[in-house]
Amino acid sequence: MSAVIGGICSNDVIDISSSTFRSAASFSAVVLSGSSTAPSISNEALYPYVARLVSPETLNGAGGADLAHFYGWRRIAVIADDSTWGVEAAQAFVDVHVSKDGNSADSIINANQPSRIVPVARFDDNTFDVVGLLRDLDRLG
Repeated sequence: MSAVIGGICSNDVIDISSSTFRSAASFSAVVLSGSSTAPSISNEALYPYVARLVSPETLNGAGGADLAHFYGWRRIAVIADDSTWGVEAAQAFVDVHVSKDGNSADSIINANQPSRIVPVARFDDNTFDVVGLLRDLDRLG
C-alpha cells in the first residue's frame, strides 16, 4: 500500500501517523487527509508521512481573530470540543486574538476555564445543554 486517503478527524490522522503506530503495525503508507486541520500535524518531524489537502487551524484561527478585530469584539468566549482539533483550533484563535492591539488574555471570558463540549450524535432530550453553557459564560462577564 502506497497511500491511505483519510482519516477525517485529526485524532485519527495523529494515531495512524505516529512513529509508535507505524512501527508496531509495520505501516509505511503516506496518509492523505482532506479534513484534519489540527496545527500539531504540521510538525513534519513527528508526522513526515502526512499530506494534508486543507489548511491548518492556525490560518482559520487568524481569520476568526481578524473578523473579531474588524467588528471590535473584545470580550469573547471560546467553546470547543475536547478533541485534538477542538483544543488546538481554540488555542489558535486565542493566540491571534490576544496578539491584536488592545486585547489581552483577560479579553477571553473563559480563559482560565476553557469550555468544552461533547459532540452528541443524536437528537433527543438528552442532548448537551448549550443554552445552559451560554448562560454560565454570560455570568462570567
